[in-house]
Amino acid sequence: MNGLSIQQLFDQYQDIILEVELAKKNIDETPLKDLSEEDYISADEAEKYVTNYAERERKMAHLERVSQQYQSFGK
Repeated sequence: MNGLSIQQLFDQYQDIILEVELAKKNIDETPLKDLSEEDYISADEAEKYVTNYAERERKMAHLERVSQQYQSFGK
């Protein structure tokens, strides 16, 4: 496998696992308030929601990328 030793492969595998776990944790730490019951929200609340939503989407895309690395590891 690309001339890597067993230890190097194991280290890469461990790094990917840790990165997946960190990405999951980061997603969980990005709060998204449920606004479906609100009649109206302030501009500040809307801005915060959009910012948090965009950040969560970015983190989910990162998780998807590292999950694909995890799934394709060793192929």
